[in-house]
Amino acid sequence: METVLLILGTFSLADGPRGRRFFSAIAFLFFSIVPIRAATGGSISGTVLDPAGADLQGAALTLVNTGQQTVYRAISDRQGVYCFPNLPVGLYDLTVSANKFMSQRKTNLTIDTDSALRLDFALNIAARSDTVMVTSDASTGVEVNTIATHLGEVISSAQMTALPLNGRSYTDLLAIQPGVAPISTLLPG
Repeated sequence: METVLLILGTFSLADGPRGRRFFSAIAFLFFSIVPIRAATGGSISGTVLDPAGADLQGAALTLVNTGQQTVYRAISDRQGVYCFPNLPVGLYDLTVSANKFMSQRKTNLTIDTDSALRLDFALNIAARSDTVMVTSDASTGVEVNTIATHLGEVISSAQMTALPLNGRSYTDLLAIQPGVAPISTLLPG
């Protein structure tokens, strides 16, 4: 800075056109110096859409640098746009997932110096899967026999005494079994 002032001090505007040109050149160089940054990485951006082409808000994106195992996360905005700026040079895997949609994954994405990848995703609706869980309470005493095809049940003595039976005939207990239709052998008289 002192050198520039010293040079400017030796030339004054009174030196005529030569002094003005020199002063203009020095002023131009002085004020045009802009910090120059070297690009050291790249970026990945794009949009996430549903099958109809509408923007998908809230999709979770996970980017993994396969060499360094560094994980970057992003969420798509209201317009379905996401961005991973300032990524180091390397290979990446990108996974996109959203609630009720099938996940997608892109692998071996190469980021070079000053590269800008644009990756758009169209997520398909996930197949519906229902799970039915059957539990058994051991206190009820009901077991499901998956091997035998016959019907039958053991009736305890407490059940026999609690049921109102006409004459306490054990054959009357057959009517309480599942799959049994009672048939009366009595003739109408």
